[in-house]
Amino acid sequence: MKSHLKILLSLLLLLLLSSFTLLPEITLAVLAVYLAVVLDILIFRFTGPLRRFTVIRKVGRHQLMVGENVSVSLQVKYQGSFPIVGSLGFGCESLGLDFGTGLLAFKPSTDNTHQYSILAKRRGTHIISPTVLHIRDWLMLSDQKVNTTDQDDILVLPRIYPIRSNVIGTLGARVRGLTTSGNEGRSSEIWGMREYQPFDEYKMISWKSMAKHPDQTPMTKITVGEVGSPVTVIVDVGDDMNTPNGEYVNLDVAADLAASICFSLINGGTKTGLIFYDNKLSKVIKPDRNANHLTSILHHLALVQPSSKSFRMTNLVNENLPTDFGKTFILIIGRIREGTTGAFASALSMLRKHHQIMMIIVHNEDSKTYAESLQHASRQVGVPTFLATSTTIPETLRILEQTTIALV
Repeated sequence: MKSHLKILLSLLLLLLLSSFTLLPEITLAVLAVYLAVVLDILIFRFTGPLRRFTVIRKVGRHQLMVGENVSVSLQVKYQGSFPIVGSLGFGCESLGLDFGTGLLAFKPSTDNTHQYSILAKRRGTHIISPTVLHIRDWLMLSDQKVNTTDQDDILVLPRIYPIRSNVIGTLGARVRGLTTSGNEGRSSEIWGMREYQPFDEYKMISWKSMAKHPDQTPMTKITVGEVGSPVTVIVDVGDDMNTPNGEYVNLDVAADLAASICFSLINGGTKTGLIFYDNKLSKVIKPDRNANHLTSILHHLALVQPSSKSFRMTNLVNENLPTDFGKTFILIIGRIREGTTGAFASALSMLRKHHQIMMIIVHNEDSKTYAESLQHASRQVGVPTFLATSTTIPETLRILEQTTIALV
């Protein structure tokens, strides 16, 4: 039985008892309380206060990157005849967030605005629950709840860390493990602009673009056909990528690395592909270099989840990838189930016979020693290899960039 009904029955019983005992003062007091409770409940139940509320929720944006904030505003209008007590709340379970206004007194014909900020701590699709309006009568004897807004979805993309614009793609075949020359197959049609890089031809510098740049940075024209062989980023999505890594998991770290590298390459005009791999091809995105292609890559990196299988380099070696994926691979992997490091190095050496390779190994503190042994083994077979954790992504990309330039 609801609490307000219990109170009404108790008061009615007390009223009957006091009348039977012929105690007029007590009877009148109980009768006054009884009438107050009845009036409170009648006003609350039959004036339809929920129908008098209008709640509008606005989400600042529905797509953002890890580490960015999204604003959420609540506009509440109450057009009732009597004041009412209530609260509003919503949450985002996947981000561990729960927002509430606390108990408020809503006065007739008044508007209230509440502002909140959500920090996007994790990539993926996150659901902001409907806004719940919870109102109570003045005596706190009964309440009503209703969802006043629909749920909202926000897509959190991996974080993109700065890398010198296309430093990887532009240096091309001059560097082991990278793309072919940036000057092959040049035509007269201008495709876009990028920052000046070493070895760019003097005549390809756009002085007008440099003058318009806020920092007067030299800009180089990108022509159709300028970039030769594409670069393909291969991301390990095996079960070990679900291993905790700081506040994240290994795959979150790999997604940030892949997003940063793909953004730099595509922004510089290099055709870039993306492959998700465990013990077989999981997802394949063919190389391209336009804005829609970059958006597609970022969306896939935001949504990918670890599989139940394990990444195996020996399986990757035996894959017959189409030639339009190019001969340059950047591997981003986690723990390897190859047995010994020698078996892993042997498989990697076979892959290197037909492809130019760079590799990043994602690890946590528990697997650091093992990752260092893999790094040593891969460098022994001539593959530039770097280590990364959730806290060293910018440093890893900086070392990769410096190593790339040093190998010219």
